[in-house]
Amino acid sequence: MSKWNGNDLVFKGYAVGKGKKPIQKVKNANLKSWDDVIDSESFGAILNSEFIDISFDSEQLSDMFLEMADSNNWNCLILENPRNKHIHTYWRNPDKRIARGGEDKKLAVGLIADIHSGSTYIPLRVNGVDRFPPHFEPDEIDVVPNELLPVNTSIDVLGLTEGDGRNGELYKYILVLQSQLNLSRDEIIEILKNINNHVFDEALDDNEIETITRDEAFEAPIFFKKNAFLFDTFARYIKNQYHIKRINNQLHIYDDGIYTASYRLIESKMIEIIPNLKATQRSETLKYLEIITPNNEEPFSSNYLAFRNGILNLTTKELLPFSPEYPITNKIPWDYNPNAYDQTVDSTLNKIACNDESIRSLLEECIGYCFYRRNELSKSFILTGTGSNGKSTFLDMVRNVLGRNNYVSLDIDELSEKFSTTTMFGKLANIGDDISDEFLQGKAISQFKKIVSGNDIKAENKGQDVFFFKPSVKLLFSANEVPRVRNKGFKAIKRRLVIIPFNAEFSKDDPDYKWNIISLLTEQTATEYLIQLGLQGLERVLMNNGFTDSEAVTKQIDEFEKDNNPIIQFVDEFGEDAILNESTSEVFTMYDSFCYKNGFSKVSQKKFSMEIKRLLGCEIGDVKINGKKCRVFKNREL
Repeated sequence: MSKWNGNDLVFKGYAVGKGKKPIQKVKNANLKSWDDVIDSESFGAILNSEFIDISFDSEQLSDMFLEMADSNNWNCLILENPRNKHIHTYWRNPDKRIARGGEDKKLAVGLIADIHSGSTYIPLRVNGVDRFPPHFEPDEIDVVPNELLPVNTSIDVLGLTEGDGRNGELYKYILVLQSQLNLSRDEIIEILKNINNHVFDEALDDNEIETITRDEAFEAPIFFKKNAFLFDTFARYIKNQYHIKRINNQLHIYDDGIYTASYRLIESKMIEIIPNLKATQRSETLKYLEIITPNNEEPFSSNYLAFRNGILNLTTKELLPFSPEYPITNKIPWDYNPNAYDQTVDSTLNKIACNDESIRSLLEECIGYCFYRRNELSKSFILTGTGSNGKSTFLDMVRNVLGRNNYVSLDIDELSEKFSTTTMFGKLANIGDDISDEFLQGKAISQFKKIVSGNDIKAENKGQDVFFFKPSVKLLFSANEVPRVRNKGFKAIKRRLVIIPFNAEFSKDDPDYKWNIISLLTEQTATEYLIQLGLQGLERVLMNNGFTDSEAVTKQIDEFEKDNNPIIQFVDEFGEDAILNESTSEVFTMYDSFCYKNGFSKVSQKKFSMEIKRLLGCEIGDVKINGKKCRVFKNREL
């Protein structure tokens, strides 16, 4: 086993101790590092504020928990006292799910535990005896499960045995869980199954569990007291029943396997419960939900993608069942099918790419990158070319595979408009077809850079507060001509562009012409195969930390630079002979006139001279012309 160096996720620091107590202040104090304390006779760790310690003070309780944790695949840090085999378990505790600690607390699953939170000192070495390395230490730590939430009840689940009327006690216990924890029926049934399988010495049979958990056992929650609407009670019920979370600074509700940011959807769930709930009461509930869900939860790892038939782990290729434990915000509305294949898709992509393997690879990578909910690779795509070349067909394929809920369609110059940003929130792609070739400048360039790189951008819904979020939307555009960029923003835009040329020609006279090609390319088999191609492309991108190199794309980027750099065009038009050995002032005057004639923005003479030196590999030197000293562009001396 490798040497353990503490856990900086769970613990915010360490302190020297004496026996089981710290010898220094640990609350709001400057704590020590692991290396500072490792040689001490006694030392401990101080809990991070977002974590909680649930410990079991008997070997029997510890064994029950370990068996239960293994059966449920719970992920928590587990430390064991080697002398008595008692264990401490550490969990994430967002929004203070467990609000306060205490000793000998009854947990929902029936076990008894001590609960510690805040700046609690956790002994890790006591008089030379280590309570590490961990019994178990996962890479990611779960939110404390429902089973370990404390309850206040006289029902002693742990002590119930056959003949004690335990069926009746469990029936009453359902009301305890429902009233105190606001859990759903399915969540309560899951707790009862864990009690039956891991706490009872002799388990009830399945028929008895079904009888205990019949519908009438679950009392309808009370949301009105006489004529008063208990909005706080209702809000907490909604939050627990529908797993309301704050993701990217917005409230999300778990629905159909993913989390969705939608007040309308939350309100529709309210109406399902109370059909005659007034608009003012719904608004009151939403405002209270905002208050009781203050902490922002990070979106789930982008290595997990939701499809119609489950959640794909990109690393292991395992398809997992949907669960509210995965805060994923997008679902591809098609099945993941690793064995899918479609000849029409293959032949169409090859024809669009003109059988250029690098272009074909980029098209696949473009699709896969849209699946990925991160933007650190900082690339956008412009599909360029005139005529019937397949641009629209390809974008139709991308729209179809993503699904209508996962993309928007803004022109490139609309990205910075006040309410446009909000439409991109939670989307996988922005697909702009036949965008304008107008100049990009100022705010449009700044917004483009932020979106492509996944930097925080400001958004605002009408009548609501401004909020900020990190965009994961990928920008895809098609254009006959790539928009030009004002000088100040050109280099930043160039770094973020993949310009893919579409040089194919599609015609009704083609021998393989199919009038219903779009229909064929958007059928289930074709779409499932396109998903596989996209996933393969994404795997290449992540492995190579970038997109496939292509000579055709490089040529397009060079043309883009030329089109956006009047100095290059100036050199091409006038030639080197009109520049070299000529006065720098006179050459700049020619350039000034050239820009005015063509409607280009000019740069200062200093920047112009620097760019001429870079393009021509020349230098500026002093010469005498007609007896007068003059500065000219001249070839570098070898």
